[in-house]
Amino acid sequence: MIVRNSAAETALCITQLHHSNMTGALAQAWKGGNGIPEVPEPRHLVVQAAMLHDLGWLDWEGQPDTGTEGHPHDFLDMPKEHHLSIWKSGFDDARNFHPLAGLLVLRHNTTLARSGSSAGDSPELAAFFSWVKRQDKRLEAKLLADHALPGLSPEVLRDMNTFILLTDYISLRMCMGPEKESPFGPPPAYRDLRLSMEPDPKLPETFRIHPWPFSGDRFSWQAGAWRHPRNIPFGELGPEHKLQIDMQLLPAEQQH
Repeated sequence: MIVRNSAAETALCITQLHHSNMTGALAQAWKGGNGIPEVPEPRHLVVQAAMLHDLGWLDWEGQPDTGTEGHPHDFLDMPKEHHLSIWKSGFDDARNFHPLAGLLVLRHNTTLARSGSSAGDSPELAAFFSWVKRQDKRLEAKLLADHALPGLSPEVLRDMNTFILLTDYISLRMCMGPEKESPFGPPPAYRDLRLSMEPDPKLPETFRIHPWPFSGDRFSWQAGAWRHPRNIPFGELGPEHKLQIDMQLLPAEQQH
């Protein structure tokens, strides 16, 4: 769950599933060329993995835990140990679509799990990383031997992972809103590409990106969100609590 205004009486909540779908749409809209690296092939499976990377949140977001502010936990506030069953479920679900999607989702979530932590932080994390290592090794060997994926290599797999990290970053920044400072630093590099992403000072719910990596002259998205009154069970929210937020990405303005 991505929660805006988490200390207010009413917070805006965007589900991880919606954010994940948005990440897939960004991956689909990506256009290589003119110094912008292409999406690795097979492109459709990379896009699928980007779209599915948070599928494991489905059950939790149906009845999310409530934090101290009386709203569902924001994904940044949840202890990493609480993510483990979500990440494992997401891996299983993505693997059912395609083994490559499963491996990419597993590696994406493992990257997040390792960020700012070590296996010594808790026995649960240590066991998770051990489980991941076994799954990763077995699945990578299977995929690299798959004659239906002739161009696959460890280097291509790394490119796929960094591409999904980048589109995930862009989607998260948009869902968190331009008023919030990025807690992640600058966008992650993809191959030799380093994007800048800054809020537009005049247009609401708008970020500007340079260099422009998408097809068309803008990327528009209607984000489904929930108005969550403090201390109300999320499952009790009705249609009157649902709203849409019009978001967009634009190319950076030319400097004169």
